[in-house]
Amino acid sequence: MWPVNEQLGWKPYGAIAVQVWEMVSLFVLFSFFYKKSYGDKKKNNSTGRSIKSVGVEELAKVGTAAFDAAAKDAKKVVSTASKVPPVQAVMDATKKPSWSIVN
Repeated sequence: MWPVNEQLGWKPYGAIAVQVWEMVSLFVLFSFFYKKSYGDKKKNNSTGRSIKSVGVEELAKVGTAAFDAAAKDAKKVVSTASKVPPVQAVMDATKKPSWSIVN
């Protein structure tokens, strides 16, 4: 059922070589990315300051701004949901076949 090694030739070895090359190259690229992104352990945020030097007040401002943005989005969702037709109107519309609407 399976071909013998002499019948296969170089194709399996070539496929293995290509696969190993791709995996090694991706590993090297990822290691460069990781070193660039997470290499400096002393700086913890985008401004270059450590978290201890940021202060509670600044963190509270950021948290409040995020909460306010989420509240505005929630109000938009609620106002959109109130415009949806009642369930009974949807059920009545689905009882009729679609070809009857054309007539």
